[in-house]
Amino acid sequence: MKLTVGSLFQKYPSNAFVVCVAATVPQGNGAAPVDFHWQEVAPSQKLRQLWDVSGKGILAQSGYLNFYKAQLRDGQDSILATFGRIVRQAKDAGKTHIVLCCYEGKNSFCHRHYLRSWLLAQMADKDALTRIRKAAGETQGSPQTKPSPQAEAAVDSEAESAEKLTPQQKAARTRKRNAARKAAEAEAKAAVREKAEAAA
Repeated sequence: MKLTVGSLFQKYPSNAFVVCVAATVPQGNGAAPVDFHWQEVAPSQKLRQLWDVSGKGILAQSGYLNFYKAQLRDGQDSILATFGRIVRQAKDAGKTHIVLCCYEGKNSFCHRHYLRSWLLAQMADKDALTRIRKAAGETQGSPQTKPSPQAEAAVDSEAESAEKLTPQQKAARTRKRNAARKAAEAEAKAAVREKAEAAA
């Protein structure tokens, strides 16, 4: 099953199972028909409020993702079970392509990109993959389970092939991102404090 991301305002082929990962599903105005509304992976109301008061630059994006990662980690068991059900529903409908969709434009910053990467990482973990398969109604020996997560990720190389970095470049990028995340967390907390003080 191919897993990609997109906008709720794009057209998709008939083999696509469109999953809305936003808090609400758009109606009309060229919105794509949604096959499943996955509210538990939509950014929390608190996170959306933080985003609204931030500068929305690189540091704000990093802080946003830190909060979103914590949200996924906290709800991991339920999220994996739901993802398994999504996979089952997509297969039952004869679809071969799951698209995680939100309101943002195709290449815009959005939580759906991280969600996709996180799900692919979960599929590479044996225990997590077992939970997903169980929720999808698959058994360990069933033919559907033959392709490995690594093979699926290789087929769906939309984001992964964008950069080919040396180990040193990857390490430097990781250090830079970690520093940006720490700064963004402090910035986001300060913004929340300021907003709370202004409201008091």
